[in-house]
Amino acid sequence: MRAKIVQENRIFVVVLVGLFIVAGIILANLRSFSAVESAVIRQIQDTQRFETAKAAQQIESRIFQMRDELSTLSKVQDIPALSEKRCSAGITHERVSSVLDILARANARGEVTACSSPEIAYFAGLNIANKEYFSIPKSTGKPYISGKESFGPVNQIIITSPIYTSGYALSSSFQGILLSTLTVNELFEDEIYPILNVPEKKFFIIDLEDLEVIATDETRFDVARIAAALPRSERIISKRITTDKIGEIILTSSEFVVGAEKWRLGIYTPMSSVAHDLRIFQQRNLYSLLFVLAIVVAVSIFLISLYRSKEDVESKLNEVSIALDKLGLKVRTDVPGSDSPSSIELLPQQLREKESLLPQEMEVLEFINAQNAENKLISFKDINKKFNITKPTTRARIAMLTGKHLAEIEQRGRFKTLKITEKGRKLLSV
Repeated sequence: MRAKIVQENRIFVVVLVGLFIVAGIILANLRSFSAVESAVIRQIQDTQRFETAKAAQQIESRIFQMRDELSTLSKVQDIPALSEKRCSAGITHERVSSVLDILARANARGEVTACSSPEIAYFAGLNIANKEYFSIPKSTGKPYISGKESFGPVNQIIITSPIYTSGYALSSSFQGILLSTLTVNELFEDEIYPILNVPEKKFFIIDLEDLEVIATDETRFDVARIAAALPRSERIISKRITTDKIGEIILTSSEFVVGAEKWRLGIYTPMSSVAHDLRIFQQRNLYSLLFVLAIVVAVSIFLISLYRSKEDVESKLNEVSIALDKLGLKVRTDVPGSDSPSSIELLPQQLREKESLLPQEMEVLEFINAQNAENKLISFKDINKKFNITKPTTRARIAMLTGKHLAEIEQRGRFKTLKITEKGRKLLSV
């Protein structure tokens, strides 16, 4: 019995020493927190600078690639995707090339006669002869990229290329233009949205010539004031500046070319959100230290009480053994234990709800949960791309999940993001 008590006490001593070591490590981390804070801010700034420059480069490359593909298509005499009927509502959109989503064609008089999708049906029947995106390619024989063009609430870039009877300007007559569009909203969803991985991070796009704001998700103040203070001689900028509305921010920006214009993409993160994350990190370390110290105290008290109680039990057992020995009896002190297996039954309601979902709806819910777990924003377009399904099918899948309160839609300005609910997480764990 004494050997067993000594062995158990050694195990507790080892655990106690390990807890003291862990507590010392956490305390050392707290003392070096100021260095950690500077390193984290530096890392955030470097990462944001890289992401901003990459997004601006991708936007510029995409516009030039659209121009080149449009120029190639303009030499094709018959493009099946173009039709007068497709400019009418209710016709399914048809992609015409790897980077061109939609096309329209205007004749030599500037009248738009056909298009590939009802998304640009507002061009149908228009005469664009007096627009620069028609007159310039007509006079130069070269493709043209416009700056910002507004059609109602939609801001977009228009890319055009001239059409000739034999496909080449020098050997034939001008027949009109091919036209494609790229909305600012598409640029946001495809290139900018993926790097806005925390709700506090914001963006803006401005025209460097007149500092006109092309797009932004900032609603608290005029971002043109920030842009005006940036040096125009630098293509890529990374700095910490102070604003009167949200205090200090980490701002990174990069220029990119849109036709004859220069635009600037800016991404910024308030220091308050960064400091909040750092405070949470510090608090977690402090709570961990207090928790470990509490365990150390509890284990110490338990060891002392266990040692005393086992000494008392051993003393009483010895007395009983002596008494029984006098009567010629023996005492068995090893009492076998038993484990009682337990099980958890699935709730019938959860089973019925899980079985009512289509396999793809479960996959969509798992994808939303995985992205949320990584603190990533997820949009309808992400679902569309991930599962290679149409927009109506995507909306139907999301409607089923939100209708059952397994997921919810969060509005971020003009953009919608998806979040899994507590009920959805519980259903996945079934």
